[in-house]
Amino acid sequence: YARPPMADRGPIAVTGAGGRLGHALRAASADPLIGWDLPKHDLDRPESIEPLLDRDRPGLVIHTAAMTLVDECARHPDLAMRRNGEVVELPS
Repeated sequence: YARPPMADRGPIAVTGAGGRLGHALRAASADPLIGWDLPKHDLDRPESIEPLLDRDRPGLVIHTAAMTLVDECARHPDLAMRRNGEVVELPS
């Protein structure tokens, strides 16, 4: 098994590491992944990722954090769009 070139550029971080997808991804990975989750990484505070990027210097960030409760998303569509859509664009 040859490691992909990205792995040599720094660790891999996973947002939403405590959620279903983030947890499953970390459990299934052959390589150690850095887990970012609440309260340090908060989708309602997009700037919260900056200290994590500075501290961990990941070569890749896999974004699995999201608002996933369908009823909550339906009741709060603006909040769901901000958490699940707009925040993904930050930072580039």
